[in-house]
Amino acid sequence: MINPKLIKKGVEGVIKRIYPLAENYAPNTARRFAMKLFSTPIKFKNSEGDLRCLAQANRNFTISADGKSIKVYVWGEDSEPAVLLMHGWSGKAMQLKKFISPLREKGFRVVAIDGPAHGDSSGRRTHLLEFATAITEVGKSIGGFKAVIGHSMGGTGTLLSIKYGLRPDVVVTVGAPSVGEWIFDAFAKKINATEVTGKYLKDQVRSKFGVDLEEVMPLAFSDLLDSTLSGMLVVHDRKDKEAVFRHAECLVDAVQKSELLDTKGLGHARILKNEGVVKKIVEFVAEKSKLG
Repeated sequence: MINPKLIKKGVEGVIKRIYPLAENYAPNTARRFAMKLFSTPIKFKNSEGDLRCLAQANRNFTISADGKSIKVYVWGEDSEPAVLLMHGWSGKAMQLKKFISPLREKGFRVVAIDGPAHGDSSGRRTHLLEFATAITEVGKSIGGFKAVIGHSMGGTGTLLSIKYGLRPDVVVTVGAPSVGEWIFDAFAKKINATEVTGKYLKDQVRSKFGVDLEEVMPLAFSDLLDSTLSGMLVVHDRKDKEAVFRHAECLVDAVQKSELLDTKGLGHARILKNEGVVKKIVEFVAEKSKLG
């Protein structure tokens, strides 16, 4: 069986070679294509191990958020305090499956979702605001979360959901972006685009949603995070190539209640499978939630 991650890398490699030519000879078409890429995640199927884990969930259901059907999985009983596991861009619920058993052992009900246009949820394209809305709506359906553990854009979307009204006691972000400008820069670099494409993407986001991306990034409402959270852990690898470590430094500087857990050499995704990191995150959630 071909590894889907290798397919993703192969596709990215082709785009990186072709995009500069397209931008040079047909710039308008190329930039419209870039915008589609920017909002279209790659969907990955669940492995046999993922399917076994999902089969052990006590229940699963769907809710509607921004016109999309969102798949929700729950391990545990309604009487137990809930922790949400929120994957990132081109991820899926099972991306954080290593956290399920340790959290259950601490007495938490575990909730995981496939974000908009990800996994078994509906849609082809999505964006940060839809992530935040989905998290908020799932929180309402569950009765609120004691804590949320969010990876990459799932972490950024979690923080934005607090602006939307979600009220967890604890948030843990893992490899989460905090500065919008750098998201555009990283994407442009990934497809080998010029600064003109980066500016086009910024203008398109502003035109479509009526806000500048920085307005919905956590640095813009850090006071709210400090006033509502009892604890926040910012986990980030110093060699993260998807979201550079500066994102973590800026977030920790902005949010007084935050703590930094830095690693080196675990990258953007493997960090979620590291037993030591998982243990520290679960212990932080239990301690700040006063349950362990």
